[in-house]
Amino acid sequence: MNLSRIRKQLLFLGFLWIAPMAIGQSITPSGTTNIASKAATLQLSHIRSHEIAQSGDLVYVTFTIENTSDRVSRDILVQIDITADTFVEAYTQNTGTYDESLGLWYVSKLKAEESVTLNISLLMKSDHNIDYQAIITKIGRKSATDEALKTQGIINWVEEDCLVVFNDFSTNAEDKRRGLYADCVAKYPNNFLQVFDRWGALVYEKENYDNSWTGKRHPKFTKFGREELVEGTYYYVLSFPESEREEKTGWIYISE
Repeated sequence: MNLSRIRKQLLFLGFLWIAPMAIGQSITPSGTTNIASKAATLQLSHIRSHEIAQSGDLVYVTFTIENTSDRVSRDILVQIDITADTFVEAYTQNTGTYDESLGLWYVSKLKAEESVTLNISLLMKSDHNIDYQAIITKIGRKSATDEALKTQGIINWVEEDCLVVFNDFSTNAEDKRRGLYADCVAKYPNNFLQVFDRWGALVYEKENYDNSWTGKRHPKFTKFGREELVEGTYYYVLSFPESEREEKTGWIYISE
């Protein structure tokens, strides 16, 4: 047999033996995907019952840890710091343990896409803001330093509400305290007063209201009616754009 021909046949047979192996290695069976598991990711957040509170008010802060990954996270340790001398009325958690004396919240296991909460009730003291923060300091055997694992806030103390609005308005100048008189309104600079008639038309407005309204229509609204307002019920909105306190609304009756 021709030696050259034998060599060609051997080479061809070798190719037939090797080719299926090469093809098998290059094709991935349909329906299978190789995706690396995501690392355990935690999110720490909080909500509060009050932005401002008075002495004796009971306020609440709820901290939440959420596992946003597809893996279980274990041995989570959270350091919670609250302004010194703040009285803790009560606390509850739906899992884990909380040591009030050390301010440590420990959660042994947090499943994928699961969340846990710790609710702390605090008593507001006089002249005493409540600052608080929570930091995840440890996850498993590793210390946590990510700033995303931190949340903080403040509940501001305010004095007893002295802002009382008298609504027995009289145009009689002999009683200067009667009328749209707001007690201690000077403590709220940049306030804004609006007065409407019973049809909703604006009859008076003033920035930095100082108890000076005499029951007359504001000059810029006189084109819609006479300066003197008729006897009847009017409605006011006293707002505080640069303060956290809520606006005050009510009615006032103007008599002759």
